[in-house]
Amino acid sequence: MKKVTAILTALVLALGLGCTFAMAEEEYKPSTPEMKIYESIWVSNDGNARVWIGRQDDGFQIEAMQRNGDGTFTVWEYLSNFDEESNSLKDARGIKGDYKIADGKAELIEGTNEDDAGASFTVDQNGILIWKEAKEGGFDIGLLRIGNFAGRYVHDRAALDFVWDVHDNEYNILLTWGESADQTWEYILKGTYIPETETVKFQGLKQLLTYKEDGEIDTTAEIEQGEVKGSCFFNENGGLVWQASDLDEGEIVFENELLPIWELEM
Repeated sequence: MKKVTAILTALVLALGLGCTFAMAEEEYKPSTPEMKIYESIWVSNDGNARVWIGRQDDGFQIEAMQRNGDGTFTVWEYLSNFDEESNSLKDARGIKGDYKIADGKAELIEGTNEDDAGASFTVDQNGILIWKEAKEGGFDIGLLRIGNFAGRYVHDRAALDFVWDVHDNEYNILLTWGESADQTWEYILKGTYIPETETVKFQGLKQLLTYKEDGEIDTTAEIEQGEVKGSCFFNENGGLVWQASDLDEGEIVFENELLPIWELEM
């Protein structure tokens, strides 16, 4: 729940969105397996649409975005309850707005913010999330579940980036770890998302790079290299537990920088 609240706060602050509606209060129900499958980031095959779904009080909070092809994108913020009869999120309602990037920030296009209702989200028999937008000019999009790993994580002198590759359906993972003032370990890894265990298994190469005073890589220095493999998952506090073959201590825990969904690279 801590992670859900933090993600929503980051998104609302970044996009200037805020719900102006409320849902009827119901007794909180812990996630059943049928509900738990929705709690993920979902991405369309072309990467132009993405959805984040997480628990919020007794229901679900949904953040969605779609690129419009003209340099703008539309963001939806929904609330919905789980329909046990259909195992879906029905009659999602909230607000939407069109945005553009200006000076590296999302800026609402004046006059595009409006209420929105009637959307539905259903996981079909193939594990694909079907997002149906019910209003006039609505659409029907299928999205692939990729877990909640996309984004940036930090630990001490290390920075870890997960970028979903829509062509290979796996994660590109870049880890940089400062060894000293002039040396940095660089890890270039590929990660496979395992939905049954909510983990990512990764493997790839690492190399020790030496930098000159001007910030350029010293090509004359010997480059130490090695193979790395391992897995990662989230602990109960939302930290990313990193278990790799080259760690003497077995594992370390990274903190999520909680980038808004529109800022995640895919």
